[in-house]
Amino acid sequence: MKKIFREIVFIVLVSSVLGAAVNFSLIRRFVRGEFKQGFLAPEEFPGIRFIALQETEDLFGRGQAVFVDSRSRDEFSAGHIPGALNIPLEENKSGLNGGLLPYPQDRTFVVYCQGGGCQTSIALAKLIHDLGFRDIRIFSGGSAEWSVSGLPLELSR
Repeated sequence: MKKIFREIVFIVLVSSVLGAAVNFSLIRRFVRGEFKQGFLAPEEFPGIRFIALQETEDLFGRGQAVFVDSRSRDEFSAGHIPGALNIPLEENKSGLNGGLLPYPQDRTFVVYCQGGGCQTSIALAKLIHDLGFRDIRIFSGGSAEWSVSGLPLELSR
C-alpha cells in the first residue's frame, strides 16, 4: 500500500511539473496581469453580465436594448447586428465620452465583439459601466455566432 501511495504522489508531481512547463508562457502572462481585463468582479462591476444567443435574440426582437459593437470600423462595416452602434474599443481605450451614449442610465445595453476569445466587449462594457449605466449585458457569442445562426446582418458603407 505504501508503494502505491508513493507512485501516486510521483505521478501527481510529474504531471504538475509537466503541466507547468507546457503552459509556462500562459502562467507568466497570468502573473503579469494580462488576463485581468477578461474578468469581471461582481462587486466591482454590478449590473454587467454575460448572455447567450437566445437572450440576445429576444432583446433584439423586442427592441428592448441598445446594441453596441466594440469591433473596429472596418469589421463593423463588413456586417453587424442591425441598428447597432459602433464604438471601437481601440479608439476609446482611455474612456468614453458620455455624449456617445445619449440614453437614460436605466437603459439595457448589449455589448459584443467578434466572439470566442475576443475581449474588447468586456473592456467596453466596463467603460460603459464607468459612465453610470448599470444594465449591461455582454453577448459572448458575438457577431460570429449571430452570423452563423442566420440572424440578420446590416452592412455599412
